[in-house]
Amino acid sequence: MAIGADVSPGIAHVKASYGSPGSAMGDWTVLYDDATTASGATDYLYPSAIDDSVAHRVVVPAGCTRVLIRAGYDAGADVFNTQPIVRLTGTDSNGVPLRIDNADANAAGVTLTCEAVSAVVATGAVAGTDTAYSNVSTLDGYDLKGCRYLYVTVATAADILDGAVQLEVPILGLFIN
Repeated sequence: MAIGADVSPGIAHVKASYGSPGSAMGDWTVLYDDATTASGATDYLYPSAIDDSVAHRVVVPAGCTRVLIRAGYDAGADVFNTQPIVRLTGTDSNGVPLRIDNADANAAGVTLTCEAVSAVVATGAVAGTDTAYSNVSTLDGYDLKGCRYLYVTVATAADILDGAVQLEVPILGLFIN
């Protein structure tokens, strides 16, 4: 099976006045379709060899330097046996990989905490009518370190009753003049 189609998030750049910080606006983009199944054991080390159609290569838009990440899941879920743990890997145009969520390539990864909707509302995370979302793992986002492509791999599969967890990954630009 081949890796899923490339995903290119639409980004609208906000032009900043001289000396003022600017940013980029875009939509949350699904990078990994179903985190209820773990990725291959070495996918995070060799992302160009990923052959699973639930994974996607995200083309980093020009000027974007950081990424926020969170999980989306069925708002009716009420049993959370295992939280998804993901690894973020970027590559340059030649496919040379770089872990962007941790300096240690073999580190465990980022835990995305999924909770019942009542708990989500209590902690200030966002809940829609059919989908709830974890909080982002960091408000500063992860620096993309000049990578041209971004991959998410699942180190620990989510085990959530009545739903598949979808990782939503927006690519956001942050420009400092």
